[in-house]
Amino acid sequence: MRTTIEICASSMGVAKAAYKIGADRIEICHDLSVGGVTPSYETLEVCSQLDIPTRVLIRPRSGDFVYSEKEVEQMLSDIQECKELDLEGIVIGALLNDGTLDIPALKKFRHASSGLKLIFHRGIDHCEDEGKFERIIDLGFDGILSSGSIENVRLGMDALQRSQDKYGDDLEIVAGGGVSATNVNDLLQIGIPSIHFSCQKLGTETSLSFNEYANESSGNKHIFDMEKWQLISNLIRSLEA
Repeated sequence: MRTTIEICASSMGVAKAAYKIGADRIEICHDLSVGGVTPSYETLEVCSQLDIPTRVLIRPRSGDFVYSEKEVEQMLSDIQECKELDLEGIVIGALLNDGTLDIPALKKFRHASSGLKLIFHRGIDHCEDEGKFERIIDLGFDGILSSGSIENVRLGMDALQRSQDKYGDDLEIVAGGGVSATNVNDLLQIGIPSIHFSCQKLGTETSLSFNEYANESSGNKHIFDMEKWQLISNLIRSLEA
């Protein structure tokens, strides 16, 4: 089985680069320094014109995953924009103060996202609900983005394997958070079907000419990290052979 390589892109430039070099899928967001938030409509428009499956992180702010009524309404509006642009899916989630799933909000997201792939983001790793996987399956989610732990995939490898073994037939397990050349073999060995990692760095120039995104707060430019892409993607494909 061919592993899906998903690039997490926080700019139009990095998304275009990921498409150009042959990523299987993109997750588009903004501001990876805080774990990512919802990207701008302009960014979504550009991504909708790329011939590559694109999922959108819907997260109105950094911090926890407990959302007010107003924030939920904004998230529903963002979902509608993704549908209008015919993007593949959304990556979203919501918890209550006690760490359990916010079922009412999640039901609204499912209803609003009809026709889109629905993925629960890494908030799942913060969820204290013992039956969380069964519940999100019942809610109609198609997959989860998880590191198996709050920290990273290296520490969460055993949990990822349990999730894949028990729920892999019902949920796409997308492994993300600290993916590197030192642990992709372990992820493949436990049968993870999709691997998610960011592929950008601060810099000024690249052989790919469309890294035009500038970080507004620092003035630094994020460019596509071709060396990281080649290292991890080549390793994945060689291990599959």
